Amino acid sequence: MSAPVFSYSGMQISYPVNVPMSVSPVNIGDAPSPRLRIATVSGNSNNMDFPKDGRPNVATYRFPNSVSARPDGTLVVIDDSNTVRVISPSGLSTTLAGKYEVINGVLQTGYADGVGSAAKFNTPLAAAFDPSGNIIVLDTYNFRIRKVTLAGVVTTLAGSGVSGISDGTGLSAQFKMLTSLWIDNSGNIFVTDGYRVRKITPAGVVTTIAGNIVKGNTNGTGTGASFKTMRGITGDNLGNLFVSDTENGSIRKIDALTVVSTVIAGINPTGIAFDSGLLKVSDYILNQIITVMPLSGTYMVFAGSGVGQFKDGFDTRTGRTAAALYAPEGVAVIVSGPNTITYVADRNSMKIRKVDTANYTISAPLPEGLDFDSTTGVISGIPTKVTPLTTYQVVAANASGYTTVTIGFKIT
Repeated sequence: MSAPVFSYSGMQISYPVNVPMSVSPVNIGDAPSPRLRIATVSGNSNNMDFPKDGRPNVATYRFPNSVSARPDGTLVVIDDSNTVRVISPSGLSTTLAGKYEVINGVLQTGYADGVGSAAKFNTPLAAAFDPSGNIIVLDTYNFRIRKVTLAGVVTTLAGSGVSGISDGTGLSAQFKMLTSLWIDNSGNIFVTDGYRVRKITPAGVVTTIAGNIVKGNTNGTGTGASFKTMRGITGDNLGNLFVSDTENGSIRKIDALTVVSTVIAGINPTGIAFDSGLLKVSDYILNQIITVMPLSGTYMVFAGSGVGQFKDGFDTRTGRTAAALYAPEGVAVIVSGPNTITYVADRNSMKIRKVDTANYTISAPLPEGLDFDSTTGVISGIPTKVTPLTTYQVVAANASGYTTVTIGFKIT
């Protein structure tokens, strides 16, 4: 077996705007086969024009912190824009609630329930879908937990709006520093709040299940355990929770009896997601996603070269030529047919990325209106905007190796 040998026969240097085009690779070597890759789900390279909605190569993000996924591939994204944004399975980004507004160089914040852009937030840090398809948002500096329907209706689920540590029901409860959340199959919300892990039932009853007001690194039961700053939480729907105890450099487990133990130490965890008995964890210092085995406490690198940069492509993990992440934070996992897709809020690249498998990859977003098929290598669509001559590297892979072809064209 040999690597693919291919070219884009008939590729033109120029294509007219608003006219359909399609070009396919011709392979005379052995067929490509799926290899692990990192690709951009949504995010244009013009990071100064943010936040902007639209197709994958149009939308922009302002340092995304959090991503959560529904089984159909719908994503909810929180970035530093005081908005709640949704990406459809086709890749279309829209702002569902909140409004990005800067006055005299200052990002505007506020608190208001309402519909769409009438709602206001103050530095939300994370969001996730509940079993009914609503979006639960941690409105961190409003000290509240908000609910957003898919129609953009925003209401307050819990939190008085005053910083504090009191348990209670609904608006009588207090929160201190909400940073991450996970929602189980019954609709219970688990949040990291300061140095504590707390639970909010569907009825809005808030209780503290582990940790206390003093930060530390002590294992124990319930409030007898201590944590430092936590940046991620997930669970297995069997009563076990796992948190990224970021400041302690560890993954901690809270079992159904609220007994806290350390799964692994000596890493730099932020986002965390449960994946078929394993944990997918973002290491924001080493710019990688690692796979942690909860029972043994061992880990291996799953994706990312370790070089902090934006680079799509096959994840060969061989240094600067490999696909790369740049300060990854939030992580989400869904199963799509026989494959698992890992979504990443790639903070410093200001993009939403994914790790999956493909036959072909391309090095940069195509002009607006064009799509790249990672199974066939076909470039097609209707270009909607004039663009200058741009070069792209298309790579095809199989078990024997990789072949790179450079192409270039402009839209006139």
